[in-house]
Amino acid sequence: MHRFWLATVALLALGALSHPAYAEGRAGLWEQTTTMTFGGEGMPKMPAIPADKMAQLKAMGIQIPDLSKPQTTTIKTCLTEEEIANRKLPKPEDMGDCTMENRQLSEDRMSADLVCRGEIQGTGHLEYVFDSETHYTGSMTFKGARGGRPIEMSHSSEGTWLAEDCGDVE
Repeated sequence: MHRFWLATVALLALGALSHPAYAEGRAGLWEQTTTMTFGGEGMPKMPAIPADKMAQLKAMGIQIPDLSKPQTTTIKTCLTEEEIANRKLPKPEDMGDCTMENRQLSEDRMSADLVCRGEIQGTGHLEYVFDSETHYTGSMTFKGARGGRPIEMSHSSEGTWLAEDCGDVE
């Protein structure tokens, strides 16, 4: 996977698994809804899928996302007491040619700048607000270039604690 996407995945994993922990959130079942938008000429393109193959995929229940439109996903995850105790930001070595700078962490918010200096060059900013131990919101934007062609990405997230018992959710 491309290093920029690894950095993005690391940030999203932070959002999906750890953000409530920064606010001393509750252990248990959390739901996070994230909307991502991609743009710019330098974004990797999905290969064209012939109409008959697309119909087969749909018949099997496989949805191919249209990355020209915002993509919203909702996941449920179980946050343990241990994860709360070991709260951490992504390590620089996990982010390839991208680094997080100007990290700010307080009781109710977290922010940082994302700087990429490799094949993809650009800057971004992320900020999360923890308005209670059971809810947070956040966003990230990134603008840059890949191979001299512009790229843009943004996401917004909202997390809500649902229950102490995670059931079969990991």
